[in-house]
Amino acid sequence: MTAQSREQPIDPRDQKQIFEALENRAADGDFLALRLRAFVYLLSDGALRTKSAVWLDCEEVVKDPSAQRIVVVQQATQRAHEANGYRGRKFLLSDRSRQAIADYLKVARDEGWLKKANELRGPLWIVTQHHGTQQRMSQRMASAAWVAFLKEHLEGKDYQLDDLVMAGRLTFLAAAELSTDVLSEHAGLTRRAAEYYRDRLQPPPSSSTPKQIMSQLNRQQRSRGPKSK
Repeated sequence: MTAQSREQPIDPRDQKQIFEALENRAADGDFLALRLRAFVYLLSDGALRTKSAVWLDCEEVVKDPSAQRIVVVQQATQRAHEANGYRGRKFLLSDRSRQAIADYLKVARDEGWLKKANELRGPLWIVTQHHGTQQRMSQRMASAAWVAFLKEHLEGKDYQLDDLVMAGRLTFLAAAELSTDVLSEHAGLTRRAAEYYRDRLQPPPSSSTPKQIMSQLNRQQRSRGPKSK
C-alpha cells in the first residue's frame, strides 16, 4: 500500500471545526497554539507534505530576517535537502498561512525562542526544549502535537497531518477546474501523482496559474472564515 493510498480526505464539517478550534486556542498568543495553527494552515495549502514542511527555515519564508516588522512572503523558496529529494523549489502560501506564520514568529522572537534574538534565521518550527537554542521540531513531534489536538477537539477522529495536505490539494484542484498541470506546478507533483488527486474529483479543465488559484482561495477563506487574529 502506498503512502498516497493511506491518505483520506477530511470531512468539510470536521475541517471547519479544526480551523475554529485552532483560532480559539491561538487567541491568547500561546506559543504552542500559534505554532500548531501556522503549521496546519501551511499543510492545508497543499504544496508541502509534513516531511518537507518541518525542514523549512525562517529565512525561506520571511522577506527580511533582520527587519522589525515580520513579513512572510507570498512565494517561498525551499532549499534542496533530503526531505524534498534534494530538489529546491518555490511554492505559494495562502494569506491565512502567511499571517499565522507571522503571528507565531513574533511570539517566538518576543519570548526568546530564537538563537539570535532579532534574527529570523534557522529552523522555522521550534521545540520548547532548551529555551533559546532554536531546535527544530521533528516530524514525530509535529504528529504528536496534532494527535493531542485531535483528541481534545475531535475525539474519535484519526486524521493524519498529511490528510490536511490531501484536503488542501483537492480544494486547490477543484478551484483550478481540475487542471492537473496547475496542481503539479503548485505542489511539485508528477503528472501521474496529480492525476491521482483528479481521480477523486469530477472534470473539466482550466488555464489558470497557481497564483490565480491561490488568490481565489484567499478570497474564499476571507468570506467563509475563520478570521485570523
